[in-house]
Amino acid sequence: MNDMEQMASILETYPHAGHYRSKDGRGPMWWAYEHGRKNMIKLLKSQGISDRLKDKDGLAPPELADDHDEF
Repeated sequence: MNDMEQMASILETYPHAGHYRSKDGRGPMWWAYEHGRKNMIKLLKSQGISDRLKDKDGLAPPELADDHDEF
């Protein structure tokens, strides 16, 4: 099973899992942007997960992307 299949399965079983955030305020959407995972970003957005929320440092997920215009 690849990462996309795993995440889709997790979100199907636990719909709120994509909204979980760690102590630094980051969660799956931040990590997807940070690692340039376009398909993961699309999957998370399709589940209603915002990329406009801020982490504890005031950064939104797109600010972690190497190329903001790419997404």
